[in-house]
Amino acid sequence: MDIITYLPDITASLILIIFAVIGIKRGFVRSLLHSASFFITVIVCFCFANPVTSWILRSDLGVSIKKSVYDLILTPVTEAPEMLLSELNLPDFLIKGISESKPVIDIAETLSHNISNTVISVAVFVLLFFVTKFALKILTKALDLVTGLPILKQLNSFLGGIMGIITGILWVYVILTIIAAFSFAPQMETVVEFITKSKILSFLYENNIVVGLFS
Repeated sequence: MDIITYLPDITASLILIIFAVIGIKRGFVRSLLHSASFFITVIVCFCFANPVTSWILRSDLGVSIKKSVYDLILTPVTEAPEMLLSELNLPDFLIKGISESKPVIDIAETLSHNISNTVISVAVFVLLFFVTKFALKILTKALDLVTGLPILKQLNSFLGGIMGIITGILWVYVILTIIAAFSFAPQMETVVEFITKSKILSFLYENNIVVGLFS
């Protein structure tokens, strides 16, 4: 038996086995949370960043930050208020729509609001990101204790293995999508030939669900 003939199928099988083993070791719950944690974190950040930022801006802390920024803006330009915007050297998105013909106090007020809003928004987003990640880690550990029970542990490992295989297939689909996108290049001829020799890879290559989503 020529092992080279079966090398493509062996490679595909090894990829799925590796992902299955990882899934079994992690368990279904941990695998699911691991796969979804990034998306959950981003969704939480985008859903709560604006409300939390607005609440902080209205609070004593927000007022204090805005006043500090206001004082910092005015301090270096007290002698030449007409040069306020040019002296501060701020990015365009912070000074967009602000006219230098306006009174310096009005300009400083608008700028202090824009800068305070930006600083607090970034701080809130970063804080929410790490708090959510930390909360998911605690949740994972808590669920690990529950799924560590004998019957649940076996089911958790079994489902984790299945999820690992599904994850492996999805990664293979992504790789095959990239290969398909550049299959016109002469350098990819050997790679495509390798894929077509595998029953598993050729089936996935010809029936790529990732490509189907965008076609």
